[in-house]
Amino acid sequence: MELSTQEPTHPPHPAVNEAKRPQVQPWVHLLAGAAGGMVTAIITSPLDVLRTRLQSDLYASPAHDSKSGLSSFKSPFRHVYDTFRTIGTIRGREGWHGLFRGLGPSLAGVVPATAVKFYVYGNCKQLSVQYLGFRSDEPIVHALGAVAAGLATATVTNPIWFVKTRLQLDMSQSHHGALMRQYSGSLDCIRQVVRSEGIRGLYRGLTASY
Repeated sequence: MELSTQEPTHPPHPAVNEAKRPQVQPWVHLLAGAAGGMVTAIITSPLDVLRTRLQSDLYASPAHDSKSGLSSFKSPFRHVYDTFRTIGTIRGREGWHGLFRGLGPSLAGVVPATAVKFYVYGNCKQLSVQYLGFRSDEPIVHALGAVAAGLATATVTNPIWFVKTRLQLDMSQSHHGALMRQYSGSLDCIRQVVRSEGIRGLYRGLTASY
């Protein structure tokens, strides 16, 4: 009986295929996250302005809304009415570009926020494994990285979101028939806040962010 000397054929080991796959560099994830954040900020900017103004007492519905029968907060259409009323007010006073107020600081905050988040999260996971003795696949490692990334991101970007909110709440006031604003732009807002409140003024609301 003659034995075959031909080696049996087997499908390639999964590890071989994994090794042949190109490794994605960290900066690719960073760039993709930043680009996605920019697109999201632009598309949702009108909704963000509406949310901020509806939450502000400066834009609360006046008493004359009672004529329309919607003054009661029990009305299921109250919030819908307030939303469209705010849109009409912005369009009448500021034009459609008013729905994009604060977009500059929003875009300026996307890139540093994403960079800090990715950098701190990745490095905190490595430090947890190296110095705390955890395994890389333990849930506590991911939790510590996420907490550290959130705290660092909030600290670095709080002035940006603060300026954005101030610009969105910068209400037009009629003075002898002219529309006037407190801030002419982001830089002017920063100058006035630092002059009147100091550097600490740019970090108002940081505790709530934490």
